[in-house]
Amino acid sequence: AKDRGYPGVITRGVALEKSGGTISLRDDREKTSVFIGGPKSITVPIFALDEIYLTSEFDSIFLWMDCEGAELRALKGAEETVRKSSYILCELNKYGESKGYAQEQEIVQWLKQREFRQTVKLRSTALFEPLL
Repeated sequence: AKDRGYPGVITRGVALEKSGGTISLRDDREKTSVFIGGPKSITVPIFALDEIYLTSEFDSIFLWMDCEGAELRALKGAEETVRKSSYILCELNKYGESKGYAQEQEIVQWLKQREFRQTVKLRSTALFEPLL
């Protein structure tokens, strides 16, 4: 883990999902993004966010999800983290159904089932907060 000079910010070189294993991601560092597959790829371990993020250390969490279309898969491995989140900023799918990514409504519904509501949407990003 690297803190990159920002107190309380943790970065990890892993993929987030509900299950373990590894995944090959296309390395597109010139665009600061990684995607599944591709000619230049790196293999990283898959962890559930709840496994690597020690939620017991924090009373409140601001969760920022920008996983290039894998937000719902990452959220499904973050039940405890979501429960402790004060706000969730989440990128919503802009790729279309043919890519296999979760659609915007699926993410909104999943968070609604966990008593979160969408409060703001700007382009393809939405802010969610708990229902009180």
